[in-house]
Amino acid sequence: MLLSAYVKEKNAKHYHLIERDCYTSKAKFASELRSNGYIVIRISNKRDIAAQNHNYASFSEMKNSYKFMHKNPELWKRELNEIKEIEKIEL
Repeated sequence: MLLSAYVKEKNAKHYHLIERDCYTSKAKFASELRSNGYIVIRISNKRDIAAQNHNYASFSEMKNSYKFMHKNPELWKRELNEIKEIEKIEL
């Protein structure tokens, strides 16, 4: 799974974007980054990055904010279709 991490060096003001595809979870990636002296700001997968294009921090946040929309699907058709499209993205 391709993961992107936005990190800060512990003893400096330098920020970095680190991408790796060798980790099976965000938690394992974060643990490795912390052990290498970074402060983890955010870790994103492909779905999270797609949700960020719609002004959400993560795909989970996007799905949670759209939960009430299932009560009136015609009114929220566009937003529900966005979620369906993002869910199709292979991790």
